[in-house]
Amino acid sequence: MHLKQIPISQWGEIADPVFLASLPILPEEFASKYNVAFEEIEDDGLGIAQVAVIELGSTPYFLIAHPQGPEESHYLTVMARSFEPDSNYTLEKLLTVLGVSRTELRWQNDQLGAAQWVLFRMDDYGNEAEMLRFHSQWSAESVRKRYEDKGHKQIYFVRNLSDLK
Repeated sequence: MHLKQIPISQWGEIADPVFLASLPILPEEFASKYNVAFEEIEDDGLGIAQVAVIELGSTPYFLIAHPQGPEESHYLTVMARSFEPDSNYTLEKLLTVLGVSRTELRWQNDQLGAAQWVLFRMDDYGNEAEMLRFHSQWSAESVRKRYEDKGHKQIYFVRNLSDLK
């Protein structure tokens, strides 16, 4: 699988990203090794951040580091979109391409796994259709509210997968 950089505008997050892990790689090393250009942005009171978006297959990853912060924040933190089906698989796919083992990670989210919150749409006939799965209830409810605020006739609701069994 080939790693490529994509524009930040193609990140496509719709709610709240899932923090996957902190890589044992500084932005300069990553840029040199993978031909990725980092942009500097002001990060809401956290100072300057170096950011880039990469893609493996059809999965985008958001990379961020804070070079002016504490030493730990100098390393790249990687995020996935809130609606990736399985955050554990998403991280594993990236680590495989980078040649990094989980034991080398500086930090890893201990709640990775399959998305558990499901956004459904119900049509006029009572038919339910699954739209997206999310890793947090907050993300699912946030997107549900946005659909409702658009004034669609359908009903939108969120369920936890454990309630569907």
